[in-house]
Amino acid sequence: LTMVRVAKVKETFVARHSIIVVACVMKDPAFANLSPKLQNVLKWASLLHDIAKYSKPIIEGRDHVHPFKSASVVLSVFEQLGFIQDLTE
Repeated sequence: LTMVRVAKVKETFVARHSIIVVACVMKDPAFANLSPKLQNVLKWASLLHDIAKYSKPIIEGRDHVHPFKSASVVLSVFEQLGFIQDLTE
């Protein structure tokens, strides 16, 4: 596979998967009981949870490191957006 083809698969697969995850989180009954601030953080975390995923598993096998890389990226984004500070107040 060429890098361009892998990138296209990643964009469509991961984007579609992430949007589905956000929708599932928002449909969960417990979501409605959260404060608007926590709902916002959870929506962002759901959207970005696979941001460091390289491709879908059937192309290159399981990527066991992407959750840790994604968490690092999400933490950085949350710090930039002020979410981390907001949650500790």
